[in-house]
Amino acid sequence: MFKMKENLYTENGKSNPFAICEHTFKWITDNVPANSTIVELGSGTGTVELCKHFKVFSVENNKQWVDYVKESNYIHAPLKDYGDHKWFDEDSIKENLPDDYSFLLIDGPHAHRVGFHKHIHLFKQDISWVFDDTHVEHNLKEAIKCAELLGRPYETFQGVVKKFTVIK
Repeated sequence: MFKMKENLYTENGKSNPFAICEHTFKWITDNVPANSTIVELGSGTGTVELCKHFKVFSVENNKQWVDYVKESNYIHAPLKDYGDHKWFDEDSIKENLPDDYSFLLIDGPHAHRVGFHKHIHLFKQDISWVFDDTHVEHNLKEAIKCAELLGRPYETFQGVVKKFTVIK
């Protein structure tokens, strides 16, 4: 596992505030069966750890992160302007998303999660979803909006530095 500094993943001694925190990672490994197929929106250093426990499909808009972790199955989905928000290109996701998966991690696209609720039809809705970075108000509002649209309960957890919200 990555060494922790202020409860954020670090790599090569440098803090990475964009990676999932230890508490989020622990929730995932405690609640998602090992070797399950999972989908993550956004990829990075946390993908390394996820791939040790799961078969991972990573949806990524930033070409520099595509194939960052050889063990992950990358779906390159550039950002697309939908008029009132920017988000991943839906066609790229539809064409490459696995048919079956057990968990969804929403950790991207960075700074473009507002509007995610307009794309929930792309994803399985009978599994747990985790929204990372819900200490940021607009990310929390998006998580709550999705829970309401799905008619499912949600719970927000506090890590040392960051929060994450689970839709159950």
